[in-house]
Amino acid sequence: MKNLYYFSLTLVIAALASNCEKEPPLITFEEVYVSPVYTQFEYRDTGQVDYTLQEYRLGSFLNSDTPVYQWNEWVKVTSRGPALLVDIRERLGWNNFYRFGLEFWATPGEEALWSEAHLKKMFEPGSTFSFGEGPGKVDLSFAHRDPDFFEDERSKASFLKQPDGQLSVTQTEEYSYTSPGQETVRGMLVHCTFEGSIGQYDRFEGAWLDDFTTNTALEIREGKATFFVAYR
Repeated sequence: MKNLYYFSLTLVIAALASNCEKEPPLITFEEVYVSPVYTQFEYRDTGQVDYTLQEYRLGSFLNSDTPVYQWNEWVKVTSRGPALLVDIRERLGWNNFYRFGLEFWATPGEEALWSEAHLKKMFEPGSTFSFGEGPGKVDLSFAHRDPDFFEDERSKASFLKQPDGQLSVTQTEEYSYTSPGQETVRGMLVHCTFEGSIGQYDRFEGAWLDDFTTNTALEIREGKATFFVAYR
């Protein structure tokens, strides 16, 4: 698992210590590092008239007035094949709570999974991923109800009986970082937009079961994000 949280702290310290050097290539705002890794969208719950704006951006120890979000990405084997996961967790004390995530699947038979060539092909600008599970799709998840107390209560695109929506890749760029005491990690930033509906979690209707589905949707619009994927 690659943890970009520590990376942001390193860059803040480096930026503040090099005032006499040339302008840093990364964005700064009021002497606080602003990460290029983020997601922003509007959502509307059942019975809600207006949309609510939501944003998660990689945080910093040096800005204690804002929430600290930790971005993670890793690969795993699922019942639908190898998958790449990117998720966001908020750090509260010693605990991390799930907030938002994206899950992508590799196409069966592909070789050199998650290598530079594979990821560049998978996330080629213009590519689209329909909401749902399986190759060519993305399972978008969002913990919008009492996530501090019920960590696993996350609404998911795959919960909806008829998933509706898609994620579109708009741009990619080379990116690398070095965590304290670790080697440099190479990969790329994936810029994307997304919009659609996902199935709402319902603890009383057995959402914890593998085959849970619902017709109750959580609407998401005007979504955009930039996330990091590492070359393996």
